[in-house]
Amino acid sequence: QHWLRPWTPLVGHLPDSLYDTVASKVIAHADHHGIVSSLKKYLHPMQWDAFAGRHILPRLARQLRELRITPPKQMDCSFSTVMGWAPLVHAQDMVTILEAEFFDRWEEALLHWLRSTRPSLGEAVAWCAGWRNEFTPELLADERVRARLEAGAGMVDRETQGLNSLVG
Repeated sequence: QHWLRPWTPLVGHLPDSLYDTVASKVIAHADHHGIVSSLKKYLHPMQWDAFAGRHILPRLARQLRELRITPPKQMDCSFSTVMGWAPLVHAQDMVTILEAEFFDRWEEALLHWLRSTRPSLGEAVAWCAGWRNEFTPELLADERVRARLEAGAGMVDRETQGLNSLVG
């Protein structure tokens, strides 16, 4: 961020002629949230959207694709990392990535765990709540995200209720 600040009063938003040069420098540090996020305020919104579409969104999609979902213990911190980047992109783009790369696998892992290990209702609810707490408020405001999380909670209710009727 310090390398951009002295130029801001002179150029305001980054001119198109400098975009590729600056973007290539930032891409070299694409793992550094602070460096990439500082660029957002110096780019025109259309430039930022193009940059995010080319560099941030594919990275987030790949991280979600590689995420290991392993109930009951969730040791992989990749999801928290992805959620840290989520405010830099449009919520609808993030939801699209979550639907493509995360939710189906999350539901499959949850269902497998419920049927194979038969955790207690409390343990399963806590696991789902832990995931829900990882989402940003903007993503939780999206009805598609809420619907998928509620579907997981419904799955817990159905599966544990079925277990309770077998036991009781």
